[in-house]
Amino acid sequence: MKKRSSNFELLRIISALLILIFHCCGKVDDGFASNYSPKLVLDFILGLWGLAGVSCFMCVSCYFLVDENCREIRWKSISKVITKTIIYALMGDFLAKCFNVEVDSIVDIIKSIFSPISGDYYWFVTMYIMILLLMPFLNHFIFNITYQNHIAIILLLSIILFYEGG
Repeated sequence: MKKRSSNFELLRIISALLILIFHCCGKVDDGFASNYSPKLVLDFILGLWGLAGVSCFMCVSCYFLVDENCREIRWKSISKVITKTIIYALMGDFLAKCFNVEVDSIVDIIKSIFSPISGDYYWFVTMYIMILLLMPFLNHFIFNITYQNHIAIILLLSIILFYEGG
């Protein structure tokens, strides 16, 4: 396990703030050209930075998961993530009910966490759990390939992301 660095933690905090700002902005739809307004432009720009924040947050989180000694799935970490997600979702539902806002049932919350294809609200948690499940295999792969193969994979993924990323 890597020792935490204040630089990386600061980057994660900034990324989380960008994601929070993204969620506070309104959704930008296809009517952008016909409904132009300064607020819409600001929401669009902040939304783009929010998407960058998600990528950055995930990269830093995965960096700390890379561990040569990790040979088994971290079930304890997965159960902590699931438990915290359910607790926070229930707290959010409780607050929403206090303000007479319609909420999901606990069954809907659990289904959303465990449905990687159709997961809507908790897609990030679902993907993080998937990464936790894959990390022992990825760690083994990362520490057993050559430098040239590392470079080739990075170039290949960069090309794929460039052409398919958006």
